[in-house]
Amino acid sequence: MRKFLAALTVLFLTSFMGLGVARAGADDLTGSWTVTWSNTSKNDMKLANNNGRFSGSYQNDDKESCSLTGNYLASNQHVAFQIVCPKWDIRMQGIASKDSKTIRGSYQAYVDGVGKFVMTKQ
Repeated sequence: MRKFLAALTVLFLTSFMGLGVARAGADDLTGSWTVTWSNTSKNDMKLANNNGRFSGSYQNDDKESCSLTGNYLASNQHVAFQIVCPKWDIRMQGIASKDSKTIRGSYQAYVDGVGKFVMTKQ
């Protein structure tokens, strides 16, 4: 019985450590970023984290501020963002690097536009 309780306690504590890692990973992605699109244009983005859910802002080419929401999955370091600007929106999916300094992925914009992006932390 003691072995069973010890194993159960270790399993319980390990599950909480996993939650802590998920929050720490998302927290590492907060801050200022530069997004470089497949056409080599660059835009600024700011990310804030609340329990693995992102909010923030994106500055489009016309210098307008656009709203940003997103998610982070700690198990595979995947991110998903949605940016909504006055005249268009964009969906981005990518993978954060182990050091949380870059995010690489793909996007869909303007309904049928697709491409790649690289985000670099400032």
